[in-house]
Amino acid sequence: MARTAQTFEEVDRIVRSADLKRFRTGGSHHVTGRMVAIAPGDVLQKLCAIWKVAGPIIRLVIKTPFIPSSWRAALEILANLMDTVCKNA
Repeated sequence: MARTAQTFEEVDRIVRSADLKRFRTGGSHHVTGRMVAIAPGDVLQKLCAIWKVAGPIIRLVIKTPFIPSSWRAALEILANLMDTVCKNA
């Protein structure tokens, strides 16, 4: 998942090509608290599916200099964790 140096246009193409309805309430990739307890593996797959869409946005935000460095560091930690978790998912 870890993709580097994406442009706004590349990220926009990823987001526009995603079927975000799947992740909203009632969609096939929507997650509830009950699902986390019952089927964590399924939840992980769904989490990683949305990460493939949202991750590039976060990576682009991390490169934005007007965001405080401590905020960028927190986002970088989250992005690295998600990349690791979703590497083989």
